[in-house]
Amino acid sequence: MLRSCQRFLLLVLCCLPLPALAAVPKKAPPPPPGPEAMEIKTLMVERGKLMIDNPMNQHSMDDDWRGFQPGKWQCEDGQGVKVTAVPGDHGPYRIRHFDLTDFVLQVSFMFDGVDELNFGFDNDGGQHLMGCHLSPDSIAIGRTPLIGKDRKDDAMDHATCKLERGVWHTLVWECKGQEMMACVDQQWVVYGHTDGIDCYKTYTAFSTGAVPGKFIHVANYRAWQAGAFTAEWETKKRARVVEYKSKKH
Repeated sequence: MLRSCQRFLLLVLCCLPLPALAAVPKKAPPPPPGPEAMEIKTLMVERGKLMIDNPMNQHSMDDDWRGFQPGKWQCEDGQGVKVTAVPGDHGPYRIRHFDLTDFVLQVSFMFDGVDELNFGFDNDGGQHLMGCHLSPDSIAIGRTPLIGKDRKDDAMDHATCKLERGVWHTLVWECKGQEMMACVDQQWVVYGHTDGIDCYKTYTAFSTGAVPGKFIHVANYRAWQAGAFTAEWETKKRARVVEYKSKKH
């Protein structure tokens, strides 16, 4: 039942009238053979200026990212970075400057023995602000108690999903004002509207589970300034998503 509701959320975000969508379910695209190189269509906002274009190669990992819990990082030609934990250590965790408030983030990833991957944002003191949490069977977005007022809104949204291990997937994460949406593989969608998330994001971070000898692959980390809300979002899609969420919860 829950999975069918998630598919409905994706349907209400499409451009066709709702009755037509019910008759023609949207199929997930086939998985790419490598990290996604093309820009995937956003659902909520327009892309603005490209601010970060990071292939996650040896040069970018050495110069752009720094690690509090560095783990072991192996850069693969054209395939981003392969990450594993050091036995006895915290899971790998690295950050880099982000310096945006509203954003569109697109990044490819693959589960390869490790089933936990987190992307997030920190303030200038390195304190966590918000995150997107991914596993083969779930996707979630939320904020930390450092921002916002009502703590019941910290867990913004979550959904079950089916992300195959050993296959590249792509996250598109959008944030503008007090609205946030994340979508994986143009199929699995979560959305939230709450205060506090319209803060300045000094750093971006990603971390993985601690499973020595097993891996997470990450590639093609790109971020844009978020442009205007799309006309479709303003006129009909937002209302449909809000209605769906009210029924879901």
